[in-house]
Amino acid sequence: MKAADRSFLLAGPRAETLGSAVYESIRERILSGQYPLNAPLSRRRLAEEFATSLVPIAEALQKLEMEGFVESQPRVGTRVKSPSVSEIRGSYAVREALETQAARMFCEMASESDKRNLIRLAKRLDTLASRMDRRLGGAVTLQFDRAHLAFHMRIGECSGCRELVEAIKHSRILLFNWLFGVSAQLPPVPARWHEQLAEVLTGSDVRAADEAMRRHVRYRFEEIMTRVSARTGSSEKIVRGPRRRT
Repeated sequence: MKAADRSFLLAGPRAETLGSAVYESIRERILSGQYPLNAPLSRRRLAEEFATSLVPIAEALQKLEMEGFVESQPRVGTRVKSPSVSEIRGSYAVREALETQAARMFCEMASESDKRNLIRLAKRLDTLASRMDRRLGGAVTLQFDRAHLAFHMRIGECSGCRELVEAIKHSRILLFNWLFGVSAQLPPVPARWHEQLAEVLTGSDVRAADEAMRRHVRYRFEEIMTRVSARTGSSEKIVRGPRRRT
């Protein structure tokens, strides 16, 4: 880390604030692929890199482990978590439960303004999807990923339930990180894929909203799991290199 990047460490913040700042930095590096799956995370080296003591490093790694980004084992140390096939299946089940509930609540509670905004977000998302090639990365792919998260988060936010929103955000980010290499090889989604979902959610049929979101979440699930299984082999571990830089 450059000196300019460490400026937030030099102002003498409280340990809690320092630990949070280190946590955010390590988490960002995991999500960006700078720390790839299964990469070792030495507490001493991280302390040197962030120019801090071991205490905020330990706090950050503990929080990241609770959230599923890293894992620690005796005599092995801490590494970026490389999930098993069963863990990915379990996370998909959690995502389906969270997002179908959000879809039902959106259908019941969203205002007309909320509905218009969701349609607008969906149209922009589908436009970006038609223009991007995830295998090549680039600005369009980055815009799509941000717009995709904003679209699904907006559905949850209209529920007014903060806990549901945070759970959806964590579920989506974790799966995105685990499956980045797999999703990069998949063909584009169908035209108007998100707009069609938004049209159902902005209607008045709660059951239809639930079913539409369930289909959306399950789309290509078995294909993804087949590819994951092929990559993992007998060890059931995903091995992914650093992401392509944009």
